[in-house]
Amino acid sequence: MDYFITNELPTAEEFVQLRVDTGLSFRSVEVSSLALLKSVYFVGLRAKEDNKLIGMGRLIGDGMDYLYRFRRCRIAGTSRQRAWKSNYGKNSSLYRN
Repeated sequence: MDYFITNELPTAEEFVQLRVDTGLSFRSVEVSSLALLKSVYFVGLRAKEDNKLIGMGRLIGDGMDYLYRFRRCRIAGTSRQRAWKSNYGKNSSLYRN
């Protein structure tokens, strides 16, 4: 599958569909729309043949010293689907001695 990388936010509907496709809980379109606007940074993967969102990652945070990285990826045409969550910030184990 050929794909391209984009920094353009997806629609809330695409965001909800990717959540469901990767095994995460359903969120309303209204809540998802607000959540996307809170992204500090966004990167997405879209299929070249139909422009479908097949993966994404985004940074969200408090704008000061805490960032939360969330990645989702759907491998189209297979039954393999992945969703990862990682926390990085003052409360993260990365910062503990």
